[in-house]
Amino acid sequence: MDTSVAYLGEQTFWGLLGRGSVCLALGCAMAAFLFYWKAESWPGLKRWGRWAFGVHVLAILSVVAVVLYLMLNHRFEYYYVWQHSNRSMSPRFIFSALWEGQEGSFLLWMTWHGVLGILVMVLSGRFESRIMWVLSLVQVFLVTMILGIQFVVDGDKQVILGSDFFTLTREHPAMRNVPLFLQSDYLHRLDGRGLNPLLQNYWMTIHPPVLFLGFAATVLPYAWVVGSLRQGDWVSWVKPVLPWAFGALGLLGAGLLMGAAWAYEALSFGGFWAWDPVENASLVPWLALAAGAHLLLLPRLQGLNHFLAVLFLTLAFILVLWSTFLTRSGILGNSSVHSFTDLGMSGQLLLYVGFFSVLPGILVLKRRKWRAAVTLAVLLMGVWLALEGENAVVRGIILVAAFIFLIMTFWSATRQIRGWQSAEPLLSREIWMFTGSLVLTLSWFQIIHETSRPAFGKAFKNLSFLGQWYPADYAPPSDIIDKYNYVQGLLAGAILLLMGVTQFLRYRHTPWPTFARHFAATALAAFIPTVLVSAFLPLHGRWHYLPLLYLAFFCLVGNGLYLWRVARWRLKDSAASLAHMGFGLLLAGAVVAGGYKTVVSSNPSEILNLEALSRDFKNTQNLLLHKGDTVRLHRYNVVYFRDSVRAPRVFFGLQFLDDRNRTLFTLWPQIQTNPRMGDVAEPSTRHTLWSDLYTHVAYVDKAKLKHLLQPDSSGSVGLRELGTYRLRDGDTVHTTNALAVFLGLRSKTPLTLAQTPDVLEIEARFLVLDRKKNPSLVTPVIRIENNRFQSFAARCELTGLRFEVAQILPQEKSIELRLSEPVLNPADDFIILQAILFPGINMLWGGAILMTLGILLAAVRRFLSLRQVP
Repeated sequence: MDTSVAYLGEQTFWGLLGRGSVCLALGCAMAAFLFYWKAESWPGLKRWGRWAFGVHVLAILSVVAVVLYLMLNHRFEYYYVWQHSNRSMSPRFIFSALWEGQEGSFLLWMTWHGVLGILVMVLSGRFESRIMWVLSLVQVFLVTMILGIQFVVDGDKQVILGSDFFTLTREHPAMRNVPLFLQSDYLHRLDGRGLNPLLQNYWMTIHPPVLFLGFAATVLPYAWVVGSLRQGDWVSWVKPVLPWAFGALGLLGAGLLMGAAWAYEALSFGGFWAWDPVENASLVPWLALAAGAHLLLLPRLQGLNHFLAVLFLTLAFILVLWSTFLTRSGILGNSSVHSFTDLGMSGQLLLYVGFFSVLPGILVLKRRKWRAAVTLAVLLMGVWLALEGENAVVRGIILVAAFIFLIMTFWSATRQIRGWQSAEPLLSREIWMFTGSLVLTLSWFQIIHETSRPAFGKAFKNLSFLGQWYPADYAPPSDIIDKYNYVQGLLAGAILLLMGVTQFLRYRHTPWPTFARHFAATALAAFIPTVLVSAFLPLHGRWHYLPLLYLAFFCLVGNGLYLWRVARWRLKDSAASLAHMGFGLLLAGAVVAGGYKTVVSSNPSEILNLEALSRDFKNTQNLLLHKGDTVRLHRYNVVYFRDSVRAPRVFFGLQFLDDRNRTLFTLWPQIQTNPRMGDVAEPSTRHTLWSDLYTHVAYVDKAKLKHLLQPDSSGSVGLRELGTYRLRDGDTVHTTNALAVFLGLRSKTPLTLAQTPDVLEIEARFLVLDRKKNPSLVTPVIRIENNRFQSFAARCELTGLRFEVAQILPQEKSIELRLSEPVLNPADDFIILQAILFPGINMLWGGAILMTLGILLAAVRRFLSLRQVP
């Protein structure tokens, strides 16, 4: 860009302030790490660590304030502001725009880390230093993600350290050649690209902060474990970490379920879960954290249980980092439509994952000399991988070295954890909680393994012993969702069974008659809700969901009986059972709503064949609605009665009537128009106690949308070509408002055997039936004179369709018909609607709320029960 141009109106001061705050945040995070690291030996440095971390948090908050100011004031000279907002965007979506991009989500993440760090300072007591050095180190890595430093190595290789929030739009590589920026007053004519229409929803104001608070909270159990490993302490942290572990579990679960609610309410794919890699990225750490947190509850945490508790608590945070790499590196471009594009930080993200994955393993090593030697070996391996990473031999050697490192870590842990030889009786709570943790492990491992296949394919490229299992060009198969549902359904059934009986088991040993009595009562009682719910379900062809539904109620009833008989509804003893009841109710709702959902919109009309218009519109799943017509939908009569415009949204009014044509309710599915990013359909749902009727507009004519948003732009009614059809006698053509049957050709010129006429006129005869089956005859004419072919179109008065014969094909005994329809024809004002009935969906949402409250109640109870440690 020409630096000699004096750009008018630019406010570059804010960019300098923002960059300065980022640098201050990085420096203070490094200082806090060093102070807290040394505070274990010199306690007086803890005070300096607190000051450094406090200034770090203030610097992060100042970055947030600067970015919000720039967005609120439409400072489009900054690329991030231009990319994620515009002048027409509602101010209520300003926070959605803030964290829409990678830089914003990293900023949100580190902001929550800062808040949690302040809480740790206040509440963690003598464990503060060992937690805070880890948290400060994590912040160092996170801040570098928005540092935005670029430098060149080896003469031409560019290395990017983070993405800069405050790059000027005219200086961004994608915008440097835009002629607009050659003008000094470009800001007066510049508007932003805008917020993705999918994110212009209130859920996207509250879902990402809660989800990232959950992501951030996973660092606390990790930091507690890693900080304690440095001291060789395997015992004292177990009870104090419990409330933090369950708090993270509840927060991450709440954010995950809010995402499901957003998908159900705002997206038009018809559901609440799609096994998308970005969704999996949130679920996998939650499952790992749940496995580790439950093992912490064992009163005699020792042996394999102790090792797995440490492993799962650290893996929860590492899996957050790994999922971050998968979704932000661009490596899932063929697997997920929701993943971020690569900003050139893949190596930095991978370093982030690798560092915090290796750190616990190094600290498990008891001798300092071993730690130093392994650290040096890891650094050398990392440099070697960075320089020679394309070499298959190098990658193979590093894989072998990683395996040896894992063996060393496990061996060192076995020498430090007591009780490896102890065995638990079969009917003890310990053995069943251990089994449940293993089932959860199988669940998250299957999910992350399938999600990570594209990354493994690139990592194992040219490694024959692994490359055949993980192809470099891997793309998920078409039946991947069925595979997830099958495997996760079996594992979920096992978890539900364990949840239903484990509450009745005692630690160490449970008498067999006691267990058998509780098990039998639960098994029999669970049949009652299963039968009652099944009576309202369309079971035909879907009986295979009933076992999982029964196990969900088994879990629900078993924990309910425990609350009634044992806990006596005492709040302090009810948290676990409430959470388990919520989980059972949630999965019951997921089975019923997901397994027995029914598409109730169908198009039975023989006249209006939607599949002839597009293969995407199945007659069994879509309904064509003309304005003013009354058609049958499920057990209602529905009328598409009006359009309503609140730019950039267009609403379509649907009245649902009973059999006496009395209005029962009205729904307003909508289309959010966006010329830059494409129009987005948003559903409208009728909520009842048992089921939801979910509707969305599958198709509406773009010319109609334009006319509704800009009524004066329609001008004269033009024609739109529907296509060219090759027809024989008796063939049929379907349109949105009619059916046309080709009856054949008929000569209008008298023919004799004595002479051939110089001029021959032939008419093509079409019988046209409109949507109410009113008939009309249309006869376009073909004139042949001196071997010249002329076609004269004819128009159908009923439907506005225009028929023109393009050519006659005597050898094939067919014609080519060119068919057109008028744009914005009042007789052709229609939408294509899809409606889905979700039974039992409120069980899912009720279970989600109950489970989250139970987990958070458990966290609060554990926190209050902790004694202050001097």
